[in-house]
Amino acid sequence: MIRHAISVLALAAVVVMGASCANNEKMKATTATAGNPDEAFVTQLGHGSNAEVKLSEMALSKSGDPKVREFAQRMVTDHTKINKELTHLGHQLHLRVPSSPDGAHARAASSMAKLHGGEFDRAYMAQMVSDHAETISLLQDMSKNAKEPQLRDWASKQIPTIQEHLDMARQTQSSLTPATGH
Repeated sequence: MIRHAISVLALAAVVVMGASCANNEKMKATTATAGNPDEAFVTQLGHGSNAEVKLSEMALSKSGDPKVREFAQRMVTDHTKINKELTHLGHQLHLRVPSSPDGAHARAASSMAKLHGGEFDRAYMAQMVSDHAETISLLQDMSKNAKEPQLRDWASKQIPTIQEHLDMARQTQSSLTPATGH
């Protein structure tokens, strides 16, 4: 029972730490690009989408759960495509597009790399639910508020795909076996 409580607390700490660090990193990125909200959007989305690829590649190598692996493969495929589109659009609009995750996502990946089996799967899926919910909010905001019409249009077109990812993440997360104590 104590082992179960420790596992649950460790999982919660990884998720909370990742979310807290991600919010701090986003505030820094937004402050750094405050003069150009379109660049702030592209920076935040680029870091997040690159993180989806990195974390999902890790899930493909670490997870033994077929549903988690199927979800991870879809994330690698879709977010690689999103990254290419965003990079192309960013170049057209003369906006810097990151090609790697931000520090918060890198730290979350580092924490998740230490987990195994069901603990990894639960942490990965919790991160995917959190990240995709946040991305939908960001895309909705930018589809209305981006200065550049091409960016507004592109953001609008991404919402259904990211909503599908969020729905899939929630479904996959709910299929996982809860942590058990030994």
